[in-house]
Amino acid sequence: MGNINIRDMEIGDVADIKAAMTDVWGYSDFTKDEEVLSAAVGLDFNQVLHGATFMRIATIDDKVVGVVAGIVKNQTPSYRHYLENGTELAMVIAKKASSMIQKAIYEYLSKQREVYVELLKEAKEDYDGTLEFLLLSEKAQGLGIGKKLYTALMDYFEETRAKSIYLFTDTHSNFGFYEHLGWSRRLEYNAVFKFGPFGLYKMKIMNYLYDIKVGI
Repeated sequence: MGNINIRDMEIGDVADIKAAMTDVWGYSDFTKDEEVLSAAVGLDFNQVLHGATFMRIATIDDKVVGVVAGIVKNQTPSYRHYLENGTELAMVIAKKASSMIQKAIYEYLSKQREVYVELLKEAKEDYDGTLEFLLLSEKAQGLGIGKKLYTALMDYFEETRAKSIYLFTDTHSNFGFYEHLGWSRRLEYNAVFKFGPFGLYKMKIMNYLYDIKVGI
């Protein structure tokens, strides 16, 4: 095992985080074009950076292997200065990706956001905070790094007196990790993503809303 470090995010981490997202969550299924792929992942990660009030990075020998991000209501977002230019990212996709790939990317990003809004609406709960993002590369699994990142975020929730926390996850993620830590599955939504000409290709993903009480 190398030298493990948990620290705040730095500007130089963006590229490594996007690479980890691509590897762990299969973004390369959309396209093999590296520029288009980087732009698509950048648009996705921008959503995290826009709202996050807390973020920590895990490294092994200075290589990013994990990330956690959270939001506490009424706290000021702290990472917007790391946002990539969304217009420029969209232009890369518009110029380099086929119309089918463009539709697939935007269908996925927009549909996921719609699902999250619907689940939160159905929950009818005034949550204090959100576990917004948790990513762990394969080589970092089994080393306790995921638990370290999770604990750092939960400590932040307690420090800011956030009592009720929620998260979104799906069948592509290790939702059993949260259940093991005491989170309760509140709602689920079976989303259908349509790709290709006339929506010929379909991908189904079961999405979940989990929640937990902190410091009670």
